[in-house]
Amino acid sequence: MSTRLHRSTIFLITLWIIDVVLITLHFFHRLAIRGIIHSDFLINSIFSMSEEGQLPDLFQYVKELAIVAILVFIALQGKRMYAIWAAIFGYILLDDIAEIHERIGYIFEDKMPQIASMDPAEVAQTGFLVLVSGILFGVALLMIWRNRDKQRQACLHLTILLAIAAFFGVGVDMLQGLIMNRFGISGIVKIVEDGGEMLIISVILWYTYRIAFESIPNINFARLIPVRLKARYVRPLSSNLD
Repeated sequence: MSTRLHRSTIFLITLWIIDVVLITLHFFHRLAIRGIIHSDFLINSIFSMSEEGQLPDLFQYVKELAIVAILVFIALQGKRMYAIWAAIFGYILLDDIAEIHERIGYIFEDKMPQIASMDPAEVAQTGFLVLVSGILFGVALLMIWRNRDKQRQACLHLTILLAIAAFFGVGVDMLQGLIMNRFGISGIVKIVEDGGEMLIISVILWYTYRIAFESIPNINFARLIPVRLKARYVRPLSSNLD
């Protein structure tokens, strides 16, 4: 293992350790709020993932800002495709800080129906997130189609990582809205949503760091795809990357 690879691996492990510590602190914070444990330290809202602008959110903002900065740095090296990725993650950062989809939800809540246990504002928020996600993934897929070789491989990897982040940020968020009033386990879903999003953003930061300062990681996502689907769809794409 090279020195740089060793450093990037330590970097990812460090990010994950911080993520896990923050997730654990949130869990014990919730126990303190419910009175299950008694701690003046843990009851502090700074440990909450449910409240905006607290320690978990601040760490997430720092990671997303670092992703944007690294992608801009790569783009300035003459690889303009990464400027589009910088814009994509820049929007994600802006949405997290300014709560764009929440504000949109409150603006259009009067025009939305209630679905299951989701109130009209949550329906509007979810609809906006689905629309934006569709646009972002459309751009990502277009970049996969237009680029070749290593840049195409990077686009494919970033798109898959972005899809995993969207699963936690949008999919699990929808699940929380649907079940929070019905089964009373929204707290667990919230930990899965925000905790999963924190962990995958750390992976994306590690990945962009590798692209900028080492090389594009050889992540073979195709191993996770069933053999029949891989034979039909993945092999033609893989041959174009060679």
